[in-house]
Amino acid sequence: MKERIKKADQASETAPQKSHTGRRSETNGKPTEKNNKPKVPKKQFPFVKHQENAKWYDYQINERLGADDSTLPTEKFKEIFDEAHMLLQNDVYLYNQLMRSQGGSEAAWLQTVVSKGTSGDRMTAMQLQITKSPVHGISFISELVRQCEKQNIRQSMETMPLLEKILIDELLPETRKLISFEMRPLARLNEIASGSEQGRKRILVLWMFEHELKKIYASFIKSLELLANGAVETAILRSVKIISNLLAERPEAEAQLLTSLVNKLGHPNYKVGARIAHLLEGVCARQPAMKQVVVTEVERLVYRKNINDRGHLYAATFLSQLPFSRHDPELAVQTEPRLLRILLTASNRAFPFAKAKAESLVSDIDTLYKLMHTSTFTVSLQTLKLLFQVLELSDSFSDRYYSALYRKLF
Repeated sequence: MKERIKKADQASETAPQKSHTGRRSETNGKPTEKNNKPKVPKKQFPFVKHQENAKWYDYQINERLGADDSTLPTEKFKEIFDEAHMLLQNDVYLYNQLMRSQGGSEAAWLQTVVSKGTSGDRMTAMQLQITKSPVHGISFISELVRQCEKQNIRQSMETMPLLEKILIDELLPETRKLISFEMRPLARLNEIASGSEQGRKRILVLWMFEHELKKIYASFIKSLELLANGAVETAILRSVKIISNLLAERPEAEAQLLTSLVNKLGHPNYKVGARIAHLLEGVCARQPAMKQVVVTEVERLVYRKNINDRGHLYAATFLSQLPFSRHDPELAVQTEPRLLRILLTASNRAFPFAKAKAESLVSDIDTLYKLMHTSTFTVSLQTLKLLFQVLELSDSFSDRYYSALYRKLF
């Protein structure tokens, strides 16, 4: 009897208990189907979705740090910077996962070609990846630039035109410069995202992408400048051509590109100097608004102490062939004295080395005096300097020279 009671007690301990409603308790009994269902993690998608034929900078949030914006403390800035960097990497990862799941054999083929294909096939595959989604192709952009940074000139010359096309057609904004991450109004980030956490993360991804793109583009320009400073003529001519195209087509780093191009006017190879003068004319024709800036940069080059005579020659060539329109009356008026200053500066530099034949200039003294009396003050001073050298050589100083000098000074 006792044994039966003991077994009954044991059975009651293991049996499902009834609640006060008379139903079996689900906590002590067999779990229901609802509790037994495994938790499936929600599938994640990239924050940035690139539409075909769209430009990434059209959906970028172009807010930048303004005069009234407060800046974040260094530690807070670094925290957000690191977060943005991680978010960009994660977005690239999610995008690649999505492409592998949806792209099928084509996506697999592209991945194989990028990693194992020939040099030409790899570049084509990377171009396709960048075009499909520039934000998620940041690693391919960087890889193409790294190929230009290598010492292999042949490889660089193959990659540069491809990068030029991608940069102009897909990556660089048409009407503005790229914005670095530190120039973003991070203190207003939540406000810009309207309080949306997903929107905030998407903005950080785009801002970090633009920051990285700006750095990569700067590296590409350095690679172009290294080739332009080299000794291989074909590489020099190819690189300066790309520099001029980038300068004419996109505003990013235009000051650096212009300086780099103008500095080559004095290149020891006459073909390079002549080509630069022609390229600068092309830039002014394609971007008329840049004429004044280009002319000013050329003029700055002319008055540098280390510029050679060939630099003066091609600077004068450029100014003499500069295309004008009815919209350039002021620049057209200014160009003549600029050209005269360049010619006179070059003459003053060259005169000491041409004294053997300098006596022929004595017959042109009247022309020089006329130029001195009718030109601007700067041109007049250059003319007086040349007159001084000519008259000193012929030992024929006269009251006419001193009279002209004092009249100009006082």
